[in-house]
Amino acid sequence: MIGGNLGFPKMGVSGAALATVLGTVVSSIMCIRSLFRKDGFVQIKYIFKKKIKPTVEVFTSIVKLGTNLFVENIAMRIGFLTTALMAAGLGTDTFAAHNVGMNLLSICFAFADGMQVAAVVLTGSSLGAGKKENAKIYGKVCQRIGLMISLVLSVILLLFGKGIFHLFFDKLSIIETGEIIARFITVIVLLQISQIIYGGCLRSAGDVKYTLISSIISVTIIRTAVTYILVSVFEMGIVGIWLGIFSDQFSRYMFNSIRFRQGKWVNIKI
Repeated sequence: MIGGNLGFPKMGVSGAALATVLGTVVSSIMCIRSLFRKDGFVQIKYIFKKKIKPTVEVFTSIVKLGTNLFVENIAMRIGFLTTALMAAGLGTDTFAAHNVGMNLLSICFAFADGMQVAAVVLTGSSLGAGKKENAKIYGKVCQRIGLMISLVLSVILLLFGKGIFHLFFDKLSIIETGEIIARFITVIVLLQISQIIYGGCLRSAGDVKYTLISSIISVTIIRTAVTYILVSVFEMGIVGIWLGIFSDQFSRYMFNSIRFRQGKWVNIKI
């Protein structure tokens, strides 16, 4: 739809927006359909048949957890937006390279998110069954698998980072900026995947206040402050932007990994 291929009209940016909406609609339909599957975890027919009703206790628990996660996500978006605004001030070419770098980081995040889902399911089910040690073991295994994935991604970016940016740009100065960004991502991805998996384990146990505080400190405060100081004060340009991103990922990794290893999260009552 963007370029008008396969018989579709050439719609440019509008085509990208329409494709996004269509993808969201399809995924929504699939999610709703899963509620009516006989082998589904949540079944609408079973709920009506057994006349299951929400209780005040359950509602309060959902609101409590949901509020913390909502605030955490808002705080993180503030940090992300601040970084983007400062990157935009560096010029069109630099900002274009930065956006490609962020897209590469998002691809790495997809791997982390997949392992996080696995960690949440496995640790959560273990805690629900009262098997606290199993929850710790599942968390460690998921983190180690995530680490192996991050090592592979890091090597790929190290070897082909410049080539990847060359696919997007022809201008040598942008490609050189992209190569610098790729070097940062090779290190950041090692921290990113592990900290996301650790964070998922903590959230599955209901330790959402801790993840909220760590995200506010790391993303909203440290990332914003480091980026501002390095870019606006020391005029380090794109290097300052990505050092700010690195400081955020390193901080969250330290917060989440230390909390996970302490093991107190398995004793939290939701």
